[in-house]
Amino acid sequence: MQPSLPNCPVFLAGPPGAGKSWLGRRAAERLGVPLADTDDEVEGLTGLSPAQLLRGPGEKVLRRAEADAVRRLPDGFRLVALGGGALVHDTTRREVRRRGPVLGLSASTDALWHRLQESHLERPLVSSRDELEALLRGRAPTYQIADHALDAERLDEKLVDRLAAWLGDTGWLRARVGEIESRVLVGANLEQAAAAAVRCLSPSRPLIWIEDEGVPEARRQSYFEAIAEVGPEVIRIGVPGGEATKTWALLGDGLERAAAAGGGRQSVVVGLGGGATTDLAGMVAGLLGRGAPLVTIPSTLLAQVDAAVGGKCAVNLETGKNLAGLFHPARDVLVDRSLLESLPFDEWRAGLAETFKMALLAGDPLFSNLLANPDVGARDLTAAIRAKADVVASDPFEEGPRRCLNLGHTLGHALERASGYRLRHGDAVAKGIAAMTRWSENRGLLDPEIGSRIRAAQQALGLPGLPARSEIEQALPHIAADKKGSRSEGTVVGLTDIGEPALIRIEWGQLCVELASLED
Repeated sequence: MQPSLPNCPVFLAGPPGAGKSWLGRRAAERLGVPLADTDDEVEGLTGLSPAQLLRGPGEKVLRRAEADAVRRLPDGFRLVALGGGALVHDTTRREVRRRGPVLGLSASTDALWHRLQESHLERPLVSSRDELEALLRGRAPTYQIADHALDAERLDEKLVDRLAAWLGDTGWLRARVGEIESRVLVGANLEQAAAAAVRCLSPSRPLIWIEDEGVPEARRQSYFEAIAEVGPEVIRIGVPGGEATKTWALLGDGLERAAAAGGGRQSVVVGLGGGATTDLAGMVAGLLGRGAPLVTIPSTLLAQVDAAVGGKCAVNLETGKNLAGLFHPARDVLVDRSLLESLPFDEWRAGLAETFKMALLAGDPLFSNLLANPDVGARDLTAAIRAKADVVASDPFEEGPRRCLNLGHTLGHALERASGYRLRHGDAVAKGIAAMTRWSENRGLLDPEIGSRIRAAQQALGLPGLPARSEIEQALPHIAADKKGSRSEGTVVGLTDIGEPALIRIEWGQLCVELASLED
């Protein structure tokens, strides 16, 4: 069975002789997908092979031609075999990472030299083994920007199998917030990708590593060691996770420790954990030196679907949730599905609620796919993130359509506050969605048959439904604390159909009256 494939170019990188062209051809034949080889593309653009360019106009001309070839690649999936030195060029390296995931191939020097000797292609830069060894030493940092590595010591069908398996569990997209574009990679065991992301941001001051202590220690340590290899120094900050993390005290402590260690705008802040931890990491990054680059590794389904893109980060105040914050998008977001394996069921369900919200907003096929496969595979997870990213790109600073992402949140946040934040965010959102579905029916916005379908889907997914009247009554005093409105009125999100949200301006007092009258 053909794997589900990313909707973008996938780049095969590595030194001369690593097997990029061989693997690209074999995988393209097996999967029936397009293949581009930058050596061929360069010859098509210039009329000269890479070897002829190296012997004639020189390496600078070759590297510019490779950059041009990558820029000209069409959108959509294709395998792309890069020339052995393509990633040496800054423009090509940035464009490759901007366009899709990078798979690095490696092999021993003996295997590489053997293949080069057997090849019919001329290789002016590696005419001797000594030249190959020097080239490998010089380019080692360049090959470390790959998101994932495959051992290509043997070029055989098992290598093609491993590539196909990796493709089937990998998703990728770009998410724009204003002038900042986030590179979002979905996959499993993304430690190498994390190190590559930090390396490409070229930190010259200490790295700031903020980790959620609720993530299993072995995974935290694995990621930390990968980041620490990049250097120059790593300041490790542990936080408890959950809403207890989003406080002025912890934010201040993080900033003080970062600054005391010499951190600043030339640092990189990396946050591993749930949405509260990545929020705190975003606040630290946004304030440190007036803005340091941010890399996030969301570890819960809720964080992966909700906090992964959008750029919003905040801490809580006594008055309410998320009332002090800023927009500071991550440069790289690494959505590691293997981190979900240790997630307790209640936390998984909380994330499923946010995924359900995105399915309600986006409609089919995401809505139908989620009901058919509530395990949320790589493709559906990528689709849910992309649906949010599209909304964010159209309204980066929440001045209009982006407000639809608050479906279920106005009441949900009030329910959380009333519970003293003992109620999980996702469960509160699910209850808020159920309430706003019924509210939309009562207002004549939503056909009752569609409302019944939504309730049936929510029940099938095991999500909480309409909150008890007592819960709603306890939450109502906190409704007006919604930061998206004035003191007297605000905008809430209703539904006119699956995939069709509606923004409704309403006085808080009237909303409270209508919510208090909701019944199953």
